Amino acid sequence: MIFYCDASKNKCFLLLKTNERREFFWQNVTGSVEADEEFIQAALREAQEETGVAAKNIRSIMASDLTFNFPDRWSEKICEEKTFFIQCKDKWEVTIDESEHSEFKWVKAAEIVKNTVKFESNFIALEKAIKIKC
Repeated sequence: MIFYCDASKNKCFLLLKTNERREFFWQNVTGSVEADEEFIQAALREAQEETGVAAKNIRSIMASDLTFNFPDRWSEKICEEKTFFIQCKDKWEVTIDESEHSEFKWVKAAEIVKNTVKFESNFIALEKAIKIKC
């Protein structure tokens, strides 16, 4: 989950819409861990690759106790998903990777409802991130 707090202490979350190949749904930044990479390193790398966020704009990255398991859509392998919260200092000019996503949007915490994202795990993580103090 990537967010920043605006001047009024409203938490704003970045969501990405998958492209046509991935069936057009809203989600947070996701990705895979590469060989010899820790989960937290993968979270930071994926955030930078998928959104263009600069390291100097990241206030903190926090590991969560949320872990989910789900079947990989390309194979029979079970994937382990760990959740991280990345708090940014400010909103930035997001650049998306069009091979994965078609658009992005910023959503205020007060506007988040269950169908804001496709997967329940994403919603559960958003609920937990909303409780983080600005």
